[in-house]
Amino acid sequence: MMQDRAAAGLPQHRSRDYWLGQKDAERAERAGEFREVQHGKYTARIYPTGRLEVRDDCGWRTDDLAKLAREQGDAFFRFAQGEPDLVAVMADAGWSV
Repeated sequence: MMQDRAAAGLPQHRSRDYWLGQKDAERAERAGEFREVQHGKYTARIYPTGRLEVRDDCGWRTDDLAKLAREQGDAFFRFAQGEPDLVAVMADAGWSV
């Protein structure tokens, strides 16, 4: 009897096209491709894989904003809502706050 993979907590099957697209994005990131945006004191690099690197004028920097958001949870999003420039950077990367 086959169980639903999502209900079992197992990874979902991805299509071949999705997998190839992901590999292309990983290659592009390794080759140094990114898009850079700046809003106020925040500068962000948006990589083809979706990784978002953010830094500010004071020297604060994170290599992966998604990882920081997962680790900090609600505290991070409350902070971000008080920083309109950070919200603008996140919106450019396709995030919503």
